[in-house]
Amino acid sequence: MRWIDLHSHILPGIDDGPREMEDSLRMAEEAVEAGCEMVFATPHALNASDIPDRENLTELAGIITAKTGLRIATGYEVHILTIVEGADPSRLCLEGTNFVLVELPMVNEALAAGDYLSDLTKRGLRPLLAHPERYYYMKPDKLRKLVESGVRALVNSGSFVGFHGREARKRAEDFLREGLVSAMASDAHSPGDYRRHGETIKKMIKEGVSPELFAPEIKGAKKHEFAGRDTEKG
Repeated sequence: MRWIDLHSHILPGIDDGPREMEDSLRMAEEAVEAGCEMVFATPHALNASDIPDRENLTELAGIITAKTGLRIATGYEVHILTIVEGADPSRLCLEGTNFVLVELPMVNEALAAGDYLSDLTKRGLRPLLAHPERYYYMKPDKLRKLVESGVRALVNSGSFVGFHGREARKRAEDFLREGLVSAMASDAHSPGDYRRHGETIKKMIKEGVSPELFAPEIKGAKKHEFAGRDTEKG
């Protein structure tokens, strides 16, 4: 099947993803081989004073696309602190959409309060919560309240194979079973990650997981003409 990745650190020299373009190209080639149609490159925006330049991201994405054929749109993985500090979230959306990929603190539950996320929806934005299964305080009831308020949960596929530990795997399985997961992503950082992501997709679909979780239709202020197309089992 063809799939879309909403969360990837594929661009070189930006954050904790690959340092060199050579590794970014290897990641893109692996993604294409595994069936990827499109990637959103989402480097970390950890604070309001240090947000990667969008033009630079677009330039790097264009080089990778030209050399591998993989379509890459840009965006950010926005730490909630960046928004608290006053950064304009409307400028940090996934390209062509009104989705903001938001990361919460791993252990500081105070900053994970739903008010910050609900404020985004009031501004006409759509919060996409990165890897909620990795937050030790995130239980199904808490995530359900966020989902009911307009937040969408984006779970890492690696969590289902224990990449982030047993507790994260259990939370991911609980969220999926209770219908709280909107989509799954790779959160790829290095060569090999897309190969594993592709293998996990095949395994989970055989186990009955909906293919739509791996090829979501992205809607927002604009809509990518290629998002969600040509998706089929196989």
